[in-house]
Amino acid sequence: MAIQPHPKTSPAGTPANDKAPARGGGLDEHVQSRNVSDRTSIGRKIHLPSGRKSPPPKDVTGWKNLRTRASYVFPEGHRGNIGLLLSDGVIGLDVDDYEDEHQTKRGCETMRELVAQWGPLPDTYMSTSRAPETASGIHLYRVPAGTRLKDRLPDVDVIQPGHRYAVVAPSVVSWDKGHDVDPPRVYQWYGPDLKPCAEPKLEALPWLPERWLDGLRDTTERVQLDVVDFADDTAALAWLAENIPGYREPMTSVLRRAAEGLADSVDVGAHQAIVEPLNHIIFLAAEGHHGLKAAVELAHNAFFSEVLGAKDGEARRDLATAESEWSRTLTGAIAKLRAEVDNGLRQLSPIGLDAQSFEVDLAVFQERMLEIVASRISPIDTREYDLSDMGRGLVFNAAVGSNLRPVLGGNDWCYWDTQRGALTRLDPRAVQRRFWSVATIESYKHTAALLEKDAQDEENEGRTERAESLRKQACSVHTYGVKSGDLKNRRAGLESAHTDHPDEINPEQFDREKRTLGVANGVLDWTSGAVVLRKGTPEDMILSSTAVPYEPGATHPLFTEYLDTFLPDPAIRRYVRKVLGYALVGGNPRRRIVFLKGGTSTGKSTLIEGVQAVFGDYATTFEPNALFRAKRDGGPSPELLAVFPRRAIFASEVGNRNRLHADVLKRMAGNDSVTARALYSNHMVTATPMFLPIIATNSMPTIEDADEALDRRLLVLPFEQTVPKGTDKDELKSVPEALVALFAWLVEGLGDYLREGLDEDVPDVVDVFRDEAMGQLNAFRRWATSTFEVDTSAPMSKRVTADFAWAYFDGQRSVWPRELREIERDDFKGRMRALYGKQMSRKVTVRKPDGTTERKTITVYETPIVLRASTESE
Repeated sequence: MAIQPHPKTSPAGTPANDKAPARGGGLDEHVQSRNVSDRTSIGRKIHLPSGRKSPPPKDVTGWKNLRTRASYVFPEGHRGNIGLLLSDGVIGLDVDDYEDEHQTKRGCETMRELVAQWGPLPDTYMSTSRAPETASGIHLYRVPAGTRLKDRLPDVDVIQPGHRYAVVAPSVVSWDKGHDVDPPRVYQWYGPDLKPCAEPKLEALPWLPERWLDGLRDTTERVQLDVVDFADDTAALAWLAENIPGYREPMTSVLRRAAEGLADSVDVGAHQAIVEPLNHIIFLAAEGHHGLKAAVELAHNAFFSEVLGAKDGEARRDLATAESEWSRTLTGAIAKLRAEVDNGLRQLSPIGLDAQSFEVDLAVFQERMLEIVASRISPIDTREYDLSDMGRGLVFNAAVGSNLRPVLGGNDWCYWDTQRGALTRLDPRAVQRRFWSVATIESYKHTAALLEKDAQDEENEGRTERAESLRKQACSVHTYGVKSGDLKNRRAGLESAHTDHPDEINPEQFDREKRTLGVANGVLDWTSGAVVLRKGTPEDMILSSTAVPYEPGATHPLFTEYLDTFLPDPAIRRYVRKVLGYALVGGNPRRRIVFLKGGTSTGKSTLIEGVQAVFGDYATTFEPNALFRAKRDGGPSPELLAVFPRRAIFASEVGNRNRLHADVLKRMAGNDSVTARALYSNHMVTATPMFLPIIATNSMPTIEDADEALDRRLLVLPFEQTVPKGTDKDELKSVPEALVALFAWLVEGLGDYLREGLDEDVPDVVDVFRDEAMGQLNAFRRWATSTFEVDTSAPMSKRVTADFAWAYFDGQRSVWPRELREIERDDFKGRMRALYGKQMSRKVTVRKPDGTTERKTITVYETPIVLRASTESE
């Protein structure tokens, strides 16, 4: 056949000819001049950005622009890349067949299957930036004028006059799908003999065989329906909500996969590419799959994220065009469904398939994934390796290859979970249990069998002495392999493998995107604003994961009982949810420190232990005295290194016996870079802490040098509901199903935060608790709140003036503690402003001792304050 890897291609897909243009050799001989006619016999040139394949000029691609593109003028002097809009009567089979560090494409497998069905294709011309022998490129054929074919096959696109465009010579690609291309790939034309050539003429192209035409045509019979469009998106979605069962319920896994698959369908000029997946999503819901509302939102976010360049920085539409395209596609799909229902061609299923109908036991699921990884490991010939712990480790690494990689900074390993789309950690015990035998022990046994075969061959040739020697070696190697299964040898060999592996993973390079979160069943992504669950990709660079899956809307009686018992007030419950949901965001962008404050048996520790259990890799505990104390510059800080990458860090039972330092607290919660050093190491690590500190306390800790800047960072959540001592309460952290419900609740809180921030809808009691807590932390605040009180009804004559406040404070200076005695008037003015607002001048009428009155100017605070009764009596 014409489109398949050439026999001379090496297994990795690299061409035998190192001078091929795609490899950077021989460019001067093959690059075309840019000074060619704008119109060619096979297509029309369009300009593309230098070094990139997209975006194309506006309003020139797509079936709807076939007529309007005639007004497009190729810019004079353009030095960037070139695309080709194919002429009517020309199509291109764009075959993607390659494997690199970012993705794997298997277009040749698709073509081989189609050749088996429809017969061989004639050799033809192709445009490609890869070696022509790989068959990865755009293969051109003639078709009858007016032909319109299917747009897409697995890893093969059909480029047509109204669908996409061909990137052609002399384009150079140095950036593709969010990644640098190094060395850059150079596009070149190749002829049927796979040799470089000039752009072909129309008459040189072979015709696409008739069976291929028939196979690629969409021959589905369609009943002509009177489809009435909706007025807008709102009307269309309202029809779905009224007619589709389970519209607002959590998604079934089938519907979720369909919605996530839409993201993979989006491409350049991709209006047609989203029509079919969106129709599929809507018709699945019509068949009874619950969760259409969430599925449409997920598909919407995936579409906008792709076409606006959120993932790879390459915007393919402007916002207005993207919104119009989405609206047109969505309302069209819903209108089509309504027409089919009204005409009796489709029945809406009254039987709903809910999310629980498709639940998967994650433990069983992971075991199955580990079996798949183990099945990829083949035993190797161990004869080149020493019989030692190091040798065992090298054998293990050679056998597992890239299926397992060690994680620096510990003993863990990880593998790529193709089902979840995530790197997944394994501890050494799991690696020993699952992979040590199949990789190491079986390799020694395999080698023993090879030696035995060699011995038999030698014996057949009459060389008995040599045969006997080989059999002894075989016996020795087999015995060594069996002994490699001993616990001591397994541990030592795996430690050596971890140390000597050539391709370890550095955790510092992962989990840097603050708007994504690895979860047990994929990736939570809110880069586009809304929180969506999707399958992960290697480009996510996520190594960490929560301990439980995300199941929208999940509930559990134990968690519901907890909320009803300890957070019965709806406003407080919602705000606590929002604050703890905010902890899912990396980097603590609002620079907050969270205290859960309340007495004993108020549910504080139960909640944060549950939240920590949900967070999994993203959370840890910490000792406040160790982390937030004032340290000697340059001293070791192992406790800081341990918490650097976490999203949330937790501490319980903190009280006034704990002495913390305000400057350290502000630095840790301030989005500033911090430098730390491990014990017994001179290596300094500089990073920005990712964590939000969350502390459960009965009373506020002592914070040295607490000031108003620290006050602004504090969030104090009230826990006032108690249960009698000895009441039997199950702990959330010990019930996995309750943790799933807790996680769903936290993600709802994350959505609240993304929409509102932290300073909206704050319950009054939260402000009260915060003020009380700040008074405990700050000596000046304690003095002020014990001396004055806010009274919005006080007449101007009763309000405390700025001069009186200073005189009263200064007059008692001798009895104040050191931190108050050092406050001078300017500092006093600033502190009072932080508490009670700016100073304002007001005119008042004053009665003099002789009974007359006069107008006088006084300076009061923006917030009306008066002397407390206890202070006034003193």
